[in-house]
Amino acid sequence: MTKLYYFSQSEFERNDKNWYDDCDTRLLVLIDSLRFKFGDPISISPHPRAIGRNDGDDGSYHNIDKHGKVYAIDLLPKGTEDKEIFEYVIELAFNTGFTGIGVYPHWNPRPGIHVDTRPDREPNDPANWGFIRNEDDEIEMVSIEKALEKF
Repeated sequence: MTKLYYFSQSEFERNDKNWYDDCDTRLLVLIDSLRFKFGDPISISPHPRAIGRNDGDDGSYHNIDKHGKVYAIDLLPKGTEDKEIFEYVIELAFNTGFTGIGVYPHWNPRPGIHVDTRPDREPNDPANWGFIRNEDDEIEMVSIEKALEKF
């Protein structure tokens, strides 16, 4: 079992299941490293699908059914209502070695970040994207830069 310093096993509880032991070890180590580098609290999103999912053949890296492990987690770093702090967290995620990084400025209670350790990408070339609410209040996938413009 991987011992984390900044996250407790109880934080991985969602929908009457604890996903901690199902998470990729590298994912656990990297979220702990991100928290250390950030220097302020980072919480796991309280959303029921923020950690693991049982979604059959769906390709999400949260989906344990498809990938055999949970390779993704959604995080809410403290202070990301401030664009400079949000940009700093994104930069830290790139420098920490995640292989997938998604930014979500529209999340509640504050902007958040998806990080993953997908095995088909390298840390120096992570998949990356942003999601925003467009003029029709629909969620749209865009670049991280465009997502930050909508902040």
